[in-house]
Amino acid sequence: PLVGKFYAQTPFIRRSTPSNTALWEAGAYIRQISNGDEVITVNLTGPIIGYLADRHYRFLVTSHYQVVMRDLRKTRILIQDGKWSLPYLSEEQKNYFLATVESEFELTKTVHCKGEQCPIRIYIRRTE
Repeated sequence: PLVGKFYAQTPFIRRSTPSNTALWEAGAYIRQISNGDEVITVNLTGPIIGYLADRHYRFLVTSHYQVVMRDLRKTRILIQDGKWSLPYLSEEQKNYFLATVESEFELTKTVHCKGEQCPIRIYIRRTE
């Protein structure tokens, strides 16, 4: 499984564009609601958000179904940017993933922006 930090070039993530501003806003929010050693689970541009939040991350896009569901069970903070990109999952598996997100997570923040990776949605696992 891919767990790591994304070390981006600083010019790439300057706040000069609306989509970069949204990434910075999402990163700042995640820094506020998470512990420094917490691993977040991300989609598409999520590694940039993980970098801006200074958090390690699990990257769903490159994983097959068993890894996606295992990582989902392990995570407290889940980030969706734009549509879910889960190319290695069948339609049935994607539907199960979406149902699990809906039943086990609460949407706590939506960062609105323009572009394919928008809006950015931040979910936190519901406590029992």
